[in-house]
Amino acid sequence: MEIADVAVLLTPLLGMLVMLFVGIPIGISIGFAAFIGFAMLVGVDAAMNRLAQVAYQQVMSYALSPLVVFIFMGEIIVFTGIGVDLYQAIAKWSGRIPGSLAMGSIVVCAIFGAICGVSMAGALAIGLLAIPEMQRMGYHNSIATGAVAAGGTLSIMIPPSIAFVFYGIAAEESIGALFIAGIIPGVIMTLLYGAYIFLYGTMYPERTPLATSASWRERLFSLKALLPVGALFVIVLGSIYFGLCTPSEAGAMGASGALLLAMVYKKFSFRNIITACRTTALTVGMVLVIFVGAIYFGFFMGLSGLTDKLVVTMVSLPVSPIVIIIIITLVLMVLGCFLDIGSLIFLTTPVLLPVIKNLGFDPVWYGVVLVITCEMAMITPPVGMNLFVIQGIVPEVPIGDIIKGAFPFFLIDIVALVIIIAFPSLATWLPSQVIGLV
Repeated sequence: MEIADVAVLLTPLLGMLVMLFVGIPIGISIGFAAFIGFAMLVGVDAAMNRLAQVAYQQVMSYALSPLVVFIFMGEIIVFTGIGVDLYQAIAKWSGRIPGSLAMGSIVVCAIFGAICGVSMAGALAIGLLAIPEMQRMGYHNSIATGAVAAGGTLSIMIPPSIAFVFYGIAAEESIGALFIAGIIPGVIMTLLYGAYIFLYGTMYPERTPLATSASWRERLFSLKALLPVGALFVIVLGSIYFGLCTPSEAGAMGASGALLLAMVYKKFSFRNIITACRTTALTVGMVLVIFVGAIYFGFFMGLSGLTDKLVVTMVSLPVSPIVIIIIITLVLMVLGCFLDIGSLIFLTTPVLLPVIKNLGFDPVWYGVVLVITCEMAMITPPVGMNLFVIQGIVPEVPIGDIIKGAFPFFLIDIVALVIIIAFPSLATWLPSQVIGLV
């Protein structure tokens, strides 16, 4: 790479790092860094024109519509309080299993993820009930907080997932196929989390006391809490799986179903709807700024020729493609320590996806790998958002204890990553069986 190429690359990157260091939002930092690079290559006027084109074309894209409806659906689900009923039902069924309450938290987070799709929302909704209950039962703070922090990350793997929506938009891949691809890996990760908690509860029974046993009548009666969840899951995923709806249409039906649930749970009010709309608008606005900045940065990389050089360099390395995938995964894991999931996906996809395709890997499979690294990012400091959500629920618990409790789940995520890399069909088989996937 020539000195001029290095200057064109390093100047925007250093500018972005400086802006991030002084606290400028990441979307603006990425966009301005790309603007600097464009201006160095084609001049200020051309850089401004290109930025305007990118902003208009991307924001007006119909492909962004699933983002709005799924975020709105998640916001409505949070204020229905359905997580309370789910947790109580799972706790009744798992009461005499070692680590049952922590295991129940994982299962409820997974189920909640199937109707919400937002990691922090899952951690907050379940954590508000589960962590105080586990503390009351005598659970050690690290396992109580770590289980919920990690369980919340399942919301971005088990469909419908906002992370898959982000990747589908950035990679121009079928969001429906990505949703279906996340089902088997999501189940595997849930089982791995549960197995760890079972082993932990067996080894340290004093840290995970057994819950009170429930009667069969109480258990069967509690199953009614699963009916609305199952209905929403079938509406959203079933309609996509059988090719009846696009992801946008399925999300709209899911949001309508969530509104109906709010009525059933008597949480449908003008104030709650306005709050959900406001939060959705703020979240979508933040994501769009990051998205436009990242796409603009991707165009800069393409114009400079650096993307092509990166592809040629990576593909020509005298190592196995799997080794390159491992290197890319390690880079994503490091970036995940400092970036939120939207920034991680939108910033890296335009740069790394051409490498993935040229190596002959399936973009849908890579999307699953990327989302697993996003899960890891949610529980790794210093920007692990789920860690801070949990501390907000139990401020008396030191952040170090929460990190300590979440770390084993981080290692489990690595195991899941190895499994998906070693057996790609776990992510690609189910989408390949769907007829009429849109």
